Amino acid sequence: MPQALLAFDTDQIKRYVFATSALREIRGASALLDHLNREVMPRQVLQADPTAETIFAHGGAGLFLVDATRAETARRAVASAYRELTGGAASVTGVVLALPDGFDPERSDLRPLQRLLQLRLRMAKDWPAETAATLGLSHLRPCEACGEFPAADPERHPRGRAQSRLLCRACQRRLAGHSGLRGRVASELPDAATWPESFADLGKLSRPSSYIGLVYADGNGMGREIEALPTLQAVRDFAWAVDAAILEATRAAIRAHLKPRNGCRPFDVLLLGGDDLVLVTSADAAIEVALVVVEEFGRQTEERLRRRLSLSTAVVLAHDHFPFRVLLDLAESALRFAKREGARRNLEDPTLINFLTVTSSNHLDFETYYKEALHETHPGQLDEHLRTLRPYAPADLRHLVKTARKLKNAPRTKLHALGECVFQSHTKSVMDGLTILHRWCAGHDRGPRVEEVRTLQELVSASAHGSMLFPWCAEALPPPGGCQWCTPLLDLVDLFEFVREA
Repeated sequence: MPQALLAFDTDQIKRYVFATSALREIRGASALLDHLNREVMPRQVLQADPTAETIFAHGGAGLFLVDATRAETARRAVASAYRELTGGAASVTGVVLALPDGFDPERSDLRPLQRLLQLRLRMAKDWPAETAATLGLSHLRPCEACGEFPAADPERHPRGRAQSRLLCRACQRRLAGHSGLRGRVASELPDAATWPESFADLGKLSRPSSYIGLVYADGNGMGREIEALPTLQAVRDFAWAVDAAILEATRAAIRAHLKPRNGCRPFDVLLLGGDDLVLVTSADAAIEVALVVVEEFGRQTEERLRRRLSLSTAVVLAHDHFPFRVLLDLAESALRFAKREGARRNLEDPTLINFLTVTSSNHLDFETYYKEALHETHPGQLDEHLRTLRPYAPADLRHLVKTARKLKNAPRTKLHALGECVFQSHTKSVMDGLTILHRWCAGHDRGPRVEEVRTLQELVSASAHGSMLFPWCAEALPPPGGCQWCTPLLDLVDLFEFVREA
């Protein structure tokens, strides 16, 4: 019988999952998409074609080997199930590619067909059928959660509110949720703790209180990796290995740094699958969670695929009442910056972790913040100043965290004064920095204050290969020459309050 490849890709996942800023609704939407992708999609395909083979179905995508005469029926069944189970709020794009005569799924070269399949999928996603909710009529009231669809029913189980909201069918189904995503993450956890119901609940568990951390991880070069795979079996093995690796890396981070506090888990998983992870945690655990995730993902892929794959990761620390969609945009911009830096630095291992502490809404894009506040060039001069080393390789970030722990008893005012002095002119920043160090250990030849000053000097000295002129360390620039003066002190100050004692 003639065979075909049937490929799916969920449309605008983040727009659906993060349509509201409430943790319960985000969590429910993510769990529902996960259920649709991992369970409903394969089931609908198999109902349409009992002979179908699942290559993979996770991470928002799916690939199946099907009877060519039944492929279109399967495609329509999956698309209909997505619309029905999400109340019309989410959709999936599917395309069919007939396989040539004589194609052997186990041995034939898949790469030319893979490129054609991805092109068809891209074209189908770029020209979708347009749909719009009707909200302009006077007797229709928009949903009080997402505002995108007409409200249909009152909220069934309002929590923390005296009056239930009027919600659309899509948001009702978000709140109904599914336990599959949580179950996969927590299946091997030894405790039976509760889950946070809001970002404010997470903020209460954090130190300092009322802050949360958003961890956003994404694989590096996964598209190129898949395009290079020669057979369907290789695609199957790769997809399942990467999906298992990100799950195990998440579990490892949870076991290491997210043990329950006051009977409640200090985290929630917002997206997980394929090579993507979006995790919200207590602020004091976020950096170390990111470190474990990237390191364990590399180990897991090396064990499963005999080659080490990598993640780029962004961590944003903010108040628990900071608008979540803005927080997500910041995390995405910080992640893009980390990926570009990995390519620019031409690293053998492009694993990089970027982070940002939000103290105001002055900067809503990391690259803008970097250009306006962190990277300073001087017209007519070859030298430049870099007030950050972000994004960090995991080993360098661990060293920064270790330094912050050593300084836990250091005077806060002097530490923050060092962070402020790097915004002065070069000469004044050197004078101010050395003055602060002198006053830090004034009257002491030994003891903790002297050790703290030595720790700060060692941190700055290790930040570049040239000479140190505290608070800067020089790095020679390529022709036409000059120096890049860089410092990790602002990074240290930004992280300091969010690093727990060992």
